[in-house]
Amino acid sequence: MKKCFFPALLALLFSACQKNGDLVAQPEFFEIRLTWLYTPDTDVAYTVEFEGTRVTDSLVFNIDQKFARKMLPGASMGRKRIVLKVTGTDSTVLDTSVMVNGMANFQLLAVSATDKPVLVGGNTEGGESPDPTARTHGKHRYYYTDPLLPDSVQMEIHVCNAGVRPFTYQEAPSGILTLKKGAFSPYVELPMDVYGRNTLYLFRLINPKDGSMIQDITFRHATRIDQAAGYSDSFRSNRASADGVPPFKFVTSILRYGGPDEVPARQDKFHDLTLFMTNW
Repeated sequence: MKKCFFPALLALLFSACQKNGDLVAQPEFFEIRLTWLYTPDTDVAYTVEFEGTRVTDSLVFNIDQKFARKMLPGASMGRKRIVLKVTGTDSTVLDTSVMVNGMANFQLLAVSATDKPVLVGGNTEGGESPDPTARTHGKHRYYYTDPLLPDSVQMEIHVCNAGVRPFTYQEAPSGILTLKKGAFSPYVELPMDVYGRNTLYLFRLINPKDGSMIQDITFRHATRIDQAAGYSDSFRSNRASADGVPPFKFVTSILRYGGPDEVPARQDKFHDLTLFMTNW
């Protein structure tokens, strides 16, 4: 005769969750993941505390230490407090609360040396967006916190043949992005092989509230296109290579104003700086 042990096993498991006839609540845990996207202060170590528990005291923006991850006891859902301090000091650079739903996965970003780190969303590798529709295309997005720019900016992107003099550009925009301060913009997909290795995109900045021009495309030098207002280092770095295809499928850049400490080509104009790229 075959015996069935399944009911007995269920009874055993049920009794294990009881104490003196009462159900015993099982302990809850949640996971914290914190990653540096970018900061110019590559040598500064930070201490991360989550709900009063130290996660790490050595979060640094470099290859080996820019990522922290830890399982912590506590309710797996709800708002949690996160504190970021400069290690070895009493300097608190971030003290805020975040929503947790089993896992808290956040990224830190400080655009300039004077910026305090902020928590941002988005995927550093472009995983939230499908690949470009063609191997000759690239996807670009922007982030900015510059106080000289309004809370929202419209970026018109125009293609240019950098090998033709005098410099000019196509009047009809190849793409338009709406940027919001402190947030990643959507991606714009652009063909990077329109003029082969001479493909370049320039941008103008417009205030979407009233349509006023913040920065127009202006050529400042007859033979140096990098001197132009609206010149993009990020677009230029992703132009088609000798085999006719761009090196990167995703590019994330910051937008900021160039002061007197910048190299001459970036001074007195809004320009971009590449934060990270994803290779094809």
